[in-house]
Amino acid sequence: MHKSLTIMYLALIIFNLGLSADLASAQSLAPEPMVIFTPEEQAWLKAHPDIQLGFTDDFEPHVI
Repeated sequence: MHKSLTIMYLALIIFNLGLSADLASAQSLAPEPMVIFTPEEQAWLKAHPDIQLGFTDDFEPHVI
């Protein structure tokens, strides 16, 4: 019984912390994008919206 009350208490604390989170400041702390495409790259991606990736097991992987 004691263990279930502890779990319920922790769940309520986590829930209350989530309710009090400042979502506006959390969004402003978002990291900058890791990749910034040039206008030419953006145009190519727009012209080719469906990109298919594939592999073959004919070669050993680069990381073994």
